Amino acid sequence: MKVIIQFLKEANKVEDTKQFLVVHNDLPTNDWTTLFDLLNKDSSYHGVTNGRSFYEPCLPANSLSIGYSSTSLHWLPRKPCNISNHCASLFAQGNELKTFQEQAYLDCTHFLEHRSRELIPGGVLILLIPCVDDQGSNGFDILRVLLYKCAQSLLTPQELLDYTFSIHARSYSECIDDQLFAHYLLELIKSDFGSVKMPFIKQWQNEPMTLDEFARSITLYTRSWSELTLLNRHYW
Repeated sequence: MKVIIQFLKEANKVEDTKQFLVVHNDLPTNDWTTLFDLLNKDSSYHGVTNGRSFYEPCLPANSLSIGYSSTSLHWLPRKPCNISNHCASLFAQGNELKTFQEQAYLDCTHFLEHRSRELIPGGVLILLIPCVDDQGSNGFDILRVLLYKCAQSLLTPQELLDYTFSIHARSYSECIDDQLFAHYLLELIKSDFGSVKMPFIKQWQNEPMTLDEFARSITLYTRSWSELTLLNRHYW
């Protein structure tokens, strides 16, 4: 958000004396400590928090100038079903895959519906959405393969079935839904599809980094999105 604010000032879209209110939105069950620490150290804008799902109304109507969501719309508010052959919808098949696809589409409609009401006329949504490519890959398939292999060696058959992430990455074409945008009076200004290389991958390739350091970095990354599924099921 600081980058967006700085761009608006440099482009003379707003006066330097203009004050900004940034509402950070996340689930109340997530860890807010790091965010609060950052807000306390940064006085460049006024920051507040809102602990609600973004698949629900979060702000009053006509109150939002710029909405920004980064790598979050692939998270589903609930697990639509268990996946019998894997832990990730990336590898789901048949009706199980269809169920995840339908849930992801429904969630997207809810998100756009609420944001369209909250945006002021002329307001902007900036969305960074994890997608799969034309081959159905998200670039980190191997991590999910290895996770499921570990789960197979540790969990009972029922626990393994329950070990399903509430995550679904849609294709680029599914995310660019002009008909859905028009339904909520939203106009697509620009879209692009590209790959993002993780910082620890770039460091491993370009800078001195031991195998232990790389393993630690990739473990922390994987835990950030996978650990909650294990904790919620109380396996241990």
